[in-house]
Amino acid sequence: MINTKEIIPYLKIIRIDHWFKNILVIFGIVIACNFKDSFYLNFFNIINICIGFISTCLIASSNYIINEYLDRSYDKFHPEKNRRPGAKGSLKKVIVFTLYFIFLLTGLHLANKINSYFLLTQIFFLISGFTYNVKPFRFKDLRIVDIISESINSPIRLLLGWFLVFETTLPPISVILAFWTCGAFLMTVKRLAELNRLKAKKIRRS
Repeated sequence: MINTKEIIPYLKIIRIDHWFKNILVIFGIVIACNFKDSFYLNFFNIINICIGFISTCLIASSNYIINEYLDRSYDKFHPEKNRRPGAKGSLKKVIVFTLYFIFLLTGLHLANKINSYFLLTQIFFLISGFTYNVKPFRFKDLRIVDIISESINSPIRLLLGWFLVFETTLPPISVILAFWTCGAFLMTVKRLAELNRLKAKKIRRS
């Protein structure tokens, strides 16, 4: 029989509760519609949008999975993150990497059904997650670079929405930069809030 207690840690590292961030894909669709003469929400386009959104959620989860596992040795010393499955030693390497590749490959397979630009953007989304978490890159450990590299996920999600409307045309660079800078601002606020919480508890940053 399947042990529910053994499954729960793996459900947690998928971070379904973080999928709300993919609403930026919808923003990308709305912005793209304002640049296209005609775009109708017919059956085909609705199915495409659903497939694209599911693909994005799967790719995002693959990034969360690898993040959780590779951060386990750091998180166990963190006053808040030490309750995560990786920090508690509840994860098995084989299962983690099996999940990672299942989500990764399924996400790319669905992306390939949209168009080549959408697929390339999903690959870039994966590369962004890889360089952010995996050594020797591990941009998350580099001050400033951490914020710049993590916030790039905002324009990536914008592009994913855009390519659900356009197959080849690129959005204006000003729109991409606007999403990137907004993402960087939110990431900066998030980091400052984390530091302030740790200072309030008189704990050094892990």
